[in-house]
Amino acid sequence: YVVVHLVAQEARKDLIGSQVIDHMAVQASSVGPDRPSAVIAGFLEPVRHAARSTMLERLRAYRRRAPEVRVALLPYTSRLSRATNARWTGHRIRTMSKRLPIVFHCRGESAAEWAIDLKPYVGHSGIVLDIRGASPEELLFARGFDSRDGASAATQHEYDAACARLRRAISHSAAV
Repeated sequence: YVVVHLVAQEARKDLIGSQVIDHMAVQASSVGPDRPSAVIAGFLEPVRHAARSTMLERLRAYRRRAPEVRVALLPYTSRLSRATNARWTGHRIRTMSKRLPIVFHCRGESAAEWAIDLKPYVGHSGIVLDIRGASPEELLFARGFDSRDGASAATQHEYDAACARLRRAISHSAAV
């Protein structure tokens, strides 16, 4: 099997090296019968960001940091739906994984939504969801509310949508 760690629009964050790449390097270097055949760090980025020299340098730094991890830029066209982009991206992942079963390790709900859409195009796969925090509650707190009940109607609507998004991601995941 192949582990594909999906990171959606976060390649520019400084924490990715220590929170993703270093952990993937440990997994790629593990020994024993449960060792993955390959470990791929897939960075889902809009084309407008993917072509920037700063992005390409960041990816080169990740590759130097963990040569045993395949660092792959997975650009997409933001004007197209995620489902449309998933067809091309899924083909690319299937080729990189040599058609072996895939474990998508998803950093947050956005990456899980991508994995859900990628599954039909990559063959046998499963999803492990890495939740970055209680995002619906964080949305409330960022807007100055302690609970849904005290929030404005617009914030309640956003909170409900965030809860639905989180529930969907969890329901499609084999592990959280």
